Amino acid sequence: MSKSFNRKTVTKRPKVENEIKMLSKIGYTLESAISDIVDNSVTAEAKKISITCPPGTQNIFWSIADDGYGMSPEELQENMVIGCKDPAEERDQMDLGRFGSGLKTASLSQAKVLTVISKKKGKPISGASWNVERIIKENDWVLEILSEEECKSLDYLEISSNLNSSGTQIIWEKMDRYDDTDHQDLETEISSDISSIKKHLSLYFHKFIEGKEKINFFVNQDALLPIDPFMKKLSGYQEGEEETMRQGLSKISIKSHTIPHWNRLSKEKLDEYGGSEEISKKQGLYLYRGNRLIIEGGWLGLTMNNKLNDLARVEINIPVELDNLWEVDVKKSSLQIPRKVKILLKEVLKTPTKRSKKTYTYKGKEEPKKYWVKREDEREKIITYEVRSDNDDLLKLLSSLNSTQKKGFAKYLRNLSADLPVNDILATLHSRPLDLKQEHLLEKYQQAEKIFLDFFKKENKK
Repeated sequence: MSKSFNRKTVTKRPKVENEIKMLSKIGYTLESAISDIVDNSVTAEAKKISITCPPGTQNIFWSIADDGYGMSPEELQENMVIGCKDPAEERDQMDLGRFGSGLKTASLSQAKVLTVISKKKGKPISGASWNVERIIKENDWVLEILSEEECKSLDYLEISSNLNSSGTQIIWEKMDRYDDTDHQDLETEISSDISSIKKHLSLYFHKFIEGKEKINFFVNQDALLPIDPFMKKLSGYQEGEEETMRQGLSKISIKSHTIPHWNRLSKEKLDEYGGSEEISKKQGLYLYRGNRLIIEGGWLGLTMNNKLNDLARVEINIPVELDNLWEVDVKKSSLQIPRKVKILLKEVLKTPTKRSKKTYTYKGKEEPKKYWVKREDEREKIITYEVRSDNDDLLKLLSSLNSTQKKGFAKYLRNLSADLPVNDILATLHSRPLDLKQEHLLEKYQQAEKIFLDFFKKENKK
């Protein structure tokens, strides 16, 4: 056993400039950063959340405003501190926060200036701001405090200063993503960002947009509609059983879904879900934390991505109090599934994957096989599609040919069968299923046949 020594200690604080640069590089995307801010609005019991990035403005900014319960001046200043909460402390069921860092780290990953304006019922409106350039210049975490008059004078203020009102507004300014871009490209990029944010929020917060305690979401004043990843209201959806398991005093729900095959979706719906390739990539697990989507698709090692599993979805909802056990990260975009849950999931997965394979291989009414036949050689494990040799139309045609012509025609049919473009057909069914309309050929060739016959009638009359 080693001896005990009284060790000398020194205080070595991190350099402010390096620290703030590190915090801004945690790995947020614009979508995940805004989602992290929206989590706070949900926790604040907001009924309306408005995200705005006005096009055509010289000084570009993003604003996220809500009508939640807001903060007093003292609470605001306390919540501007990074890591103001203990991640291990007990949480309310609707508290989507975790480390008390999301507001700051998400914001500073996108903007050099973060301003928060908040108003609690019965309290004055207040504001505080982090300015990265000033923090670096003064080499200290200098928080700027906005007076009540300054808050009210802001051109883009969206919350009311009335005594009985409440709400919070987050404002991002000086965003690197829009630097060094000419005006025309800038408008295009902002428009693309707005479109991406709409789709992201419609999906990741769909249970809040459509739930009993509905929250109204707006992006640039456009109301968002929910995007249900399980397509429960669409024809062809198959509902699976729901399993529950307990971890301590908390309950996890696991439910399987089989979505409709995309050839049953309208073009509008197919576009809404990003097309058949995107739908295929999103097979797998959908993990929700307090009804907020965290992970969209993928099997997390439980099984392999397989084309026949394209339609399989498994919904897992965990309560926020299990964050520590499930190792939810600071961005709330990844987690680790506990071993006991994995064992249950492997059993649950059998139902949706089996249904997906069945639905994928049978996409509608039985196709007529008048001209083609499927042959299966079980011994050689070979499947082929061939022109039917016993077709009445073919037999009638062959009866009019001499032996030499029959041999030539038989060779042509053999080559026709062997040259069937199977891989190209599969790729087309996968990428553009609604555009494949083989029945269109009937009308096309009927018209050609009519033109051909009319021509010979005229020739015979001459």
